[in-house]
Amino acid sequence: FISLDCLAEELEDPFGTENNDLPLDAICNAIEIDLLQMNDEAEIPAKILPDRHYQLT
Repeated sequence: FISLDCLAEELEDPFGTENNDLPLDAICNAIEIDLLQMNDEAEIPAKILPDRHYQLT
């Protein structure tokens, strides 16, 4: 039960900036790029990529 409790605590808030949280910035950026490409927009933002100094949030 202790292991299950630790797992539940880790997954209970998926919208933060911890290591196991969802990369919402990257997901929104990918959706934005796809929509702009479908509309043949001239200026498309760069894709957000993870590196050693930035955690995707």
